[in-house]
Amino acid sequence: DVHFQTALLYTDIDGVRKVRSINTSGAVSNNIREIFKFINQNPVMRIMIKDVIKTLGDCDFVKIRRLIDDKMVEILTQYRGLVSSNSSTQLILPDSIKTLPAYMLAFEKSELMKPNAQSTRGNERIYDLLKYDSLNSAQLCYKLYPQIVPFHVLLEETDLTFYDANDKLLQINSSSINNLSVRASHSNFINGGCYLIFQGDTIYLWFNENTNRMLLQDLLSVDESLPVSQISLFSGTLPETGTSINQKASNVIKNWQQVVNKSSLPLVLLRPNVDQYYSNVMSQLLCEDKTVNRIESYDNYLVIMHKKIQEKLQKDDFIKVSTAATHENIHQKFVQF
Repeated sequence: DVHFQTALLYTDIDGVRKVRSINTSGAVSNNIREIFKFINQNPVMRIMIKDVIKTLGDCDFVKIRRLIDDKMVEILTQYRGLVSSNSSTQLILPDSIKTLPAYMLAFEKSELMKPNAQSTRGNERIYDLLKYDSLNSAQLCYKLYPQIVPFHVLLEETDLTFYDANDKLLQINSSSINNLSVRASHSNFINGGCYLIFQGDTIYLWFNENTNRMLLQDLLSVDESLPVSQISLFSGTLPETGTSINQKASNVIKNWQQVVNKSSLPLVLLRPNVDQYYSNVMSQLLCEDKTVNRIESYDNYLVIMHKKIQEKLQKDDFIKVSTAATHENIHQKFVQF
């Protein structure tokens, strides 16, 4: 095993000087497959994003996006060259970091990374900069790629209910996974659907004039004849109606609160042709779509990345695994006396 220790000297609120020590360890392996297998995606993503944030400099966002793409290509080329060299010509992503390209592309499309020429929101940009630097892993994941849960689909009785008595484990039947999996793309939204969307600090309830009025009545306790534009939420919370669908929605919200360690989360209505903020919010939420500043859709992004990986493989442009002999004295580089 290899062990790591960090120490932080600080002063608490009472003026007492203290040292906080953090210790961790990890297994050592000479099998590159095992190394890729046990990569923790969240720290990799946070390191890459914080590295970008710390080096924003002159805000050359085109250059920054290119650097992010190059890093992604290098990582996946190493995997393909060292682990999956005999596989087909299809793009193959390691299971441990399968969603990393989606998260990094979403970061490239974030409000923070929009070109200055298209943004006059200087104070908000600084706020976003500080926020990205302080979000925990769960909040960062949701902010980059929102979770979308549909409520107009057919659900099993036990779907979106808590498995345990402490309301910690939200369960979904295997037969319902496809129905409850919605990608963050406009093409995956159904006209007349109803969705809860969570992006880290705010929950949005999406519906339109074609949404089943009985569903809205059970979910929000609103009269069927009430126009969609006149529906409102009291204090930004989901009302208790006592219906099954309302309880499932409440369970989802409670689960999100637990995951991001928040006692409450605001619920905001998101209705096309009704809410003035609709277009701006949807452009932030639908991170798989192509943007106005010509950042590719997720599917096209993978195609472009795959082409670059193939080019590097053809040139043999990746780091080979060294022999054991070259590592016999490597520890001496890191040991200080």
